[in-house]
Amino acid sequence: MTNTPIIAGIGMIPFGKFPGLSLSDMACGAANAAMADCRIEAGQIDAVFSANSAAGILTGQESIRGQVSLKA
Repeated sequence: MTNTPIIAGIGMIPFGKFPGLSLSDMACGAANAAMADCRIEAGQIDAVFSANSAAGILTGQESIRGQVSLKA
């Protein structure tokens, strides 16, 4: 048996400017939507991958954006 990655669900939030939301709020919104899509809970997930091209400049967090934004 191999460790084949599986994409079981997807989620995203609307595009736009949300000055009242943090990067973490938006990342968790998308992650929660993905978990709802495939009907699983956070404890069932082995890995999450995150990408963002500008957050480091705005937040000063250049190296670990995904870990910081999905900590919750």
